[in-house]
Amino acid sequence: GSFHRLDIIFSDCKIDSIVIPNSVTYIDVHCILGYKLKSIKVNIGNPKYDSRNDCNAIIETETNTLIVGCANTIQIQSLVLEMMPLVAVPSSH
Repeated sequence: GSFHRLDIIFSDCKIDSIVIPNSVTYIDVHCILGYKLKSIKVNIGNPKYDSRNDCNAIIETETNTLIVGCANTIQIQSLVLEMMPLVAVPSSH
């Protein structure tokens, strides 16, 4: 079945990539922070979020707000208007 919320913390998992399906319209960033993610993708057609230009980040489409990035997040400053306070964007990109 489909789910609409990403708000469960997966403890003791070794996650390095995540794909957000079209059905997810709520993300608690605390569920994602702390993992050493290398890849973040949002399926095309998600009504709430996107990862435009293969930026390896989750962006709230309507507000152009960066929700969360990862070690391989790229070109983020030119893609978003603002960033959520808890978001860590790598300085090397």
